[in-house]
Amino acid sequence: PEFKAMVLHFRRSQGTLPTPQLWTKPVDELGQLMMEDFNVLQSRRTSDLDARGLGLSPALLEELCLESRSLEELFVALKDELMQQWAKAAIDNPSHPPSARLVDGFPWRLHAVRIAILQPLSGA
Repeated sequence: PEFKAMVLHFRRSQGTLPTPQLWTKPVDELGQLMMEDFNVLQSRRTSDLDARGLGLSPALLEELCLESRSLEELFVALKDELMQQWAKAAIDNPSHPPSARLVDGFPWRLHAVRIAILQPLSGA
């Protein structure tokens, strides 16, 4: 819930589409899976002063939200961060965060087009 709330706060729209309309159940499920992967990394910290910087801090999420121009860019940036941290944590099993493949395989463009088409229909 905190992840979604922060994303919706910092990514208010994507073009003319309000981000809450783009935040569908599949996007929410993908976000939850990514947070589970970041929680795995967080659990690998050895202390509060762990130099590897594992996990997703609110400041990092804010930075990625502000730098991205779309939900796709945000999720790809989060995936890239996951991959870097996964390597730092030296997690072998699985060798990649489970959510990484899902981000790559998500039909972002189709999703945005579908929402853009349905948005005017739902307001009629």
